[in-house]
Amino acid sequence: MRVFLDDRRPAPEGWTLLRWPEEVIALLETGTVEELSLDHDLGDDRRGTGYDVLTWIEEAVATRGFRPPPIILVHSANAAGRLRMMAAIAAIRRFEAGPQASMDVFAWKRAAYYLVIDLEATTSEGGRAFPPQEMETIEIGAVLVQASTLAVAGEFQTFVRPIRHPLLLPFCTTLTSISQDTVDGAPLFPEAFAALRRHMLAGREGVVWGSWGRYDREQLQQDCALHGVAYDMPPHLDLKEALSTAQGWRRQYGLSKALTRCGLEPKGTHHRALDDARNTAHMLPWIVGGRRTPW
Repeated sequence: MRVFLDDRRPAPEGWTLLRWPEEVIALLETGTVEELSLDHDLGDDRRGTGYDVLTWIEEAVATRGFRPPPIILVHSANAAGRLRMMAAIAAIRRFEAGPQASMDVFAWKRAAYYLVIDLEATTSEGGRAFPPQEMETIEIGAVLVQASTLAVAGEFQTFVRPIRHPLLLPFCTTLTSISQDTVDGAPLFPEAFAALRRHMLAGREGVVWGSWGRYDREQLQQDCALHGVAYDMPPHLDLKEALSTAQGWRRQYGLSKALTRCGLEPKGTHHRALDDARNTAHMLPWIVGGRRTPW
């Protein structure tokens, strides 16, 4: 069920229009709500606002394991109210995800498929224009590898249109070579994330995913919280840490240096998602395959 809470706007086609928070909460209790879109101001604060629905969900998730709708959206024109509501959604997703259990390389070896993902995101030089908490994914690259042979079973790439800072800064375009026109014509994160899952995960059992460091997992979770989308991903492994552990190195290296230590030449364009995912996937024999580096 798709639920639209508002006092003035008509519900989009296929959505159920509700007027008050208690009506939404009653439907949420049935467990049938899969998509939820909330206004903040509803005309009578004594009967509550859209924010009150989110605080109810947050408490229910934190205290009794309530399953929130996979998609929670905010369509309020109240800027301050919208910020409060987005912060509440982020808290809901954090409670939903629970403690992030680390996955060791031995557990990874028991998987059927390895999904290597790399993200590129909005950024500014030294974080001076906006903090890391406001970064958004602008490109997703993924390589699916069959665990038994380490052969590539599929690839995926999409650009993503940011909403917090929709204009890319010169530092970002120089770093990634991604242009403003490219992201302007790209899908928003919910559509791009759904496409990633559809192409790389749907219909496959035993998939685990990894990335070069923990940033990509944290960025995915941040984007999911921003857009009110469930972070529904398999277990994650930090491949940067796993490579150093497998090889007995005392330190961890950047992607280019690690490739060199494995005797590999970096291919493609650095800071482009699919190329970086491919380069990371090329090192899987040294991470999970038992191969040793020459030095």
